[in-house]
Amino acid sequence: MAQPPEVGYERNIFIDHVDEKFLCAECSLVLRLPRQSQCGHRFCLNCATRASGNTCKACRAEGAVAEYSSINPSQMFPDRAVEKEIQQKKVKCPNQGCIFQGICRGYDEHEQQCRFKPAICRRCENSVPESMLEEHMKTDCPERIIKCRFCQQSFRNIDKEQHNYSCPKFPLRCGGCEKTKIPRDVMNDHILSCETACPYQCLGCAPVPVRDLPGHFKEHSQNHQLLLIKGVLGKDNKLAQEVDNYLKSSVGGLEGRLRVVEQGGASAGPLSARNEECYQQLVVHTEVIKVLKNEISTLHQACNTVAEGAQAQQSRIVELENKVRQLERTLSLKDVGLAEQDLRIRSLELTSYEGTLLWKITDFKKKRDEAIAGRTISVYSPAFYTSRTGYKMCGRIYLNGDGMGKGSHISLFFVIMRGHYDNIQKWPFRQKVTFMLLDQNQHEHVIDAFRPDPNSTSFKCPTSEMNIASGCPLFVPLTHLENASSAYVKDDTIFIKIIVDCSDLN
Repeated sequence: MAQPPEVGYERNIFIDHVDEKFLCAECSLVLRLPRQSQCGHRFCLNCATRASGNTCKACRAEGAVAEYSSINPSQMFPDRAVEKEIQQKKVKCPNQGCIFQGICRGYDEHEQQCRFKPAICRRCENSVPESMLEEHMKTDCPERIIKCRFCQQSFRNIDKEQHNYSCPKFPLRCGGCEKTKIPRDVMNDHILSCETACPYQCLGCAPVPVRDLPGHFKEHSQNHQLLLIKGVLGKDNKLAQEVDNYLKSSVGGLEGRLRVVEQGGASAGPLSARNEECYQQLVVHTEVIKVLKNEISTLHQACNTVAEGAQAQQSRIVELENKVRQLERTLSLKDVGLAEQDLRIRSLELTSYEGTLLWKITDFKKKRDEAIAGRTISVYSPAFYTSRTGYKMCGRIYLNGDGMGKGSHISLFFVIMRGHYDNIQKWPFRQKVTFMLLDQNQHEHVIDAFRPDPNSTSFKCPTSEMNIASGCPLFVPLTHLENASSAYVKDDTIFIKIIVDCSDLN
C-alpha cells in the first residue's frame, strides 16, 4: 500500500470554497486522513506524526496553550465525519492540460497516475508535463544538442543563430547574379567570376563583370546618380512616372537640338550658344527634381504623423478598455458583497435567541437523494442562541443516516459553535437538549432527548468554528416517515424542532 503524502491537499484542487475547519493546524492545507487532538484541533496523519511532541500551532495562535496542547499521535482519534465531508468535495487536477474532475475520494489515485504531472528538464531546468518530457528533450528544449545540416558541426539549439553567422557551408545569395545556395566559404571565388556585379543593376544599370567594375564606375558615375534619384522617387509610383515622362520628353528635345547642332543646321545658331542653352535647361530640370523630392519627403512626414496619431488613439482605446474591465471587476466585487449581506440579513431574520430552533427543511426528496448518492450527506441548520449573549448552537441532520443509522435512519446531531461571548459562559456545556420531528397533522411527534457528556470535547469551549457534532444517530427510522397515519413529510417538507433547556441559565 502506498504511503500517504507528507502534507494535506492543496486548496487550489477544490472547485468550491473550503471551510477553515477542514484545514490542518500544522501544514495549513486541506486535511488528508484527519486526526483530532485533545485540544480540539485537527491534523493530517503525517503532520501529526512529524510534529509529535511539539505544541499545537493553532493553540499558540489563539493564546490558549495548555497541557493538552502538546501533540501526541497516540492520543488522537480519526475524525471520520470530517474525512467523509472532504472525500465528497468536488476537485479538479491542477496540472496544466489535465481535464480530470471528480470527488476527492478518487484524487489520490489520479495524483499518482496523472500524465500531466510537472517534471524538470535536466538540461534547461524548465517544468514540463511528465508525459511530454521525452518529446521536449528531443524537439523543444533550447539546450538540446543539434547538428548543423550544412557543416555537420554539433552545438546547442540556443546557439543556432550565432552558428549560422559563421558556418562555412551556410548557403548565401549573390547580390549580383541573384544565384542562391552558394556556400559561404566559396562566395569570394564566385563574386570574382560573377558576370552581373554592378551594385546599380537593380536600378536599371546593365550587367557588368567584376573585373570591369573600376572602369564602369568611372565612366558611368553620372548615370548611376540619375538612377539613384529615380530609385528614390520610385517610392511614389505615380509621381515617379510623371517625372520619368517629363525627363524623357525634355532629354529627347535636348538630344534633337544637339543633333541639329552637330549637323550644322542654320537655325541652330552658334554651337556654344546651343550648348549653353542645353546646360541651362539641365540646371532647371535638376531644380525641378529637387522640388519634387522635397514634396515626396513632405508627404512621407505627413503619413508618419497620421500613423503616430493612429497609434496614440489605439493606446487610448486600450487604456479605456482596461478601465472598463477594472470597473467591471469592482462591480462584481460589489455584487458579491451585497449577496453576502443579503444572506446575513436572511440568516438573522431566522435566528432564535430563546434556546429553541424550528427548522424547516424543504425539497426533502431531492436532499435525501443527494445524501443517498453521497453528494451532500448532511445539512446544517441556521444558528440559534440560548440568549442574546449566550451559547451559539446549530443542528446537523443526515437524511440517509450516519454511523449505526446509515441507510436505515435519519441521524440528528447537536453542534456547539464558536460564539462572541464564549469567554463568559460556563464550560463544559451541560444543558439538556431535546429533538423533535413534528407531525404536521399534530397527531404524534417523534421526540428524543439527551444530556451532554461533560468529558466529551463536543461540549467544551470551541477552539474552531464548531465542535464535533453529538446527538442521535438512530433518531427516527426511515420507514417511519411512510406511516400513513402521520404526516412527517408534507408538501416535500419536514420540520425539526431543537429545544435547549435554559431554565437554569437566567
